Amino acid sequence: MRSLLILVAGILLLASCSDSRTISFPTSDGGVVYADEYGKGDRSVILAHGGRFTKESWVNQATILADAGYRVIAIDFRGRGNSVGPPSDTTNSDVHHDVRAAIDYARNSGASSVSIVGGSFGGWAAANAVIDIPGEVDKFVILASGVDEPERIDVENTLFVLSRDDFRGEGTPRLPEIREDFARIPGRKEMVLLNGNAHAQYLFDTEQSELLMSEILRFLQNPPPNFSVYEPGVISKTAVEEVSPSATDDGNTIVFATTEDWDHKYPFSATRLGSAWQVNTLRFVETLYNLSIFPDGQTIVFQVGAGDVETGISKVFLTSRINDDWSKPVEVESLSGIDAGYFSAPPDSALYFFAVVDGKEGIYFSEPDSNRQYAPATWFAENVSPVVRGSTSFDLLMHPAKDRLIISRYSEPEAIGEAGPPGIYYYEMENGEWLERRILNLPYGWGSTVLPDGLFLFTDGEDIWTASADELRIDW
Repeated sequence: MRSLLILVAGILLLASCSDSRTISFPTSDGGVVYADEYGKGDRSVILAHGGRFTKESWVNQATILADAGYRVIAIDFRGRGNSVGPPSDTTNSDVHHDVRAAIDYARNSGASSVSIVGGSFGGWAAANAVIDIPGEVDKFVILASGVDEPERIDVENTLFVLSRDDFRGEGTPRLPEIREDFARIPGRKEMVLLNGNAHAQYLFDTEQSELLMSEILRFLQNPPPNFSVYEPGVISKTAVEEVSPSATDDGNTIVFATTEDWDHKYPFSATRLGSAWQVNTLRFVETLYNLSIFPDGQTIVFQVGAGDVETGISKVFLTSRINDDWSKPVEVESLSGIDAGYFSAPPDSALYFFAVVDGKEGIYFSEPDSNRQYAPATWFAENVSPVVRGSTSFDLLMHPAKDRLIISRYSEPEAIGEAGPPGIYYYEMENGEWLERRILNLPYGWGSTVLPDGLFLFTDGEDIWTASADELRIDW
């Protein structure tokens, strides 16, 4: 990451020295688009400017992309520079034809792949062009733009980038609307949130410029993160409907649950023995709602009866390792009676969890005293907890340093609510504030954990899957 930022910074200094060629090509509705073309090669990137910009606004970014081996086509939309629409388009509103013409030009002149970077207005226009010609664009970078029909976007991989505090002129935040569009776009996708309030291309005039450009380069140059079933055979395949893994800090023990129905989940452990895994049924409880193992592997916290708190049967227990077995569970009375999600236990044995307490839902934590008696659930950071309101359930994973946090939202995909779309979110602490950094480029999943070798584990309800934390851009 650091080396990529340095490379981007160095290329920025040379940007003004890059050569470009002015080209033009017709649109399907009778207009003409003028563009600046940079670089050579069979991988093309089309740059679609925002409403207050022209093709010249992309000089620095086009140079970086050209030096990275791309042929770059920075267009002027009709009504800008020498680009014009047909006489019938008196308001220059059919701008998607301009992006479509650039795609056709790239393909007809030998491009093996075509990607688009669209800023604000340009992202909106590009999205409409992508809808017009499905399957013709490989990757799509959307800078702070809404999309009219996101469910019709047909590309291999989509990246949304915007500032966390980007507001419209009337004071309306852009993020909630863009979250909705993100949720409805099919296929592989990710979202990156940057500090500040700069809108779209204006981000290149801020201290976020190098980071933004490195994210775009990384996205264009690499395939989506690969994910695969983790160690086939680890999980018992008897009626598996849902598995939610947690692991010890050495990665040699994983605990999870399998289920036949919502009310009957069965706990298992998998222990690595050389190159093989030994799977054992955990017998300290017959059925449960969730369980997590502590990093040192000596304690398991689990919950029974969740979802039925009105009857008072929801209870939390701890069990400790005794040689190769587990002790009789001890109830954590201070946490019983709450509807909690899966617990995350950093090395200091504090517990972090999503819960509904006295009708207030969000992230809570509980810390033990010297006698391992846990305090009542306490509301977590104000700027994280409100983000998860309106959801039916969350998992979370707290980093041992307590400065990074992964939240898995797995309520119904249609129910976006305040919490944002279903997915796996990555947060970092900065200056005492928790900041959402990205939504990971993974399919719908939950129950995440990170192993010492940098493997990120999650589940889709049938298998435990793994991906590289580095590829996901998780600093763990």
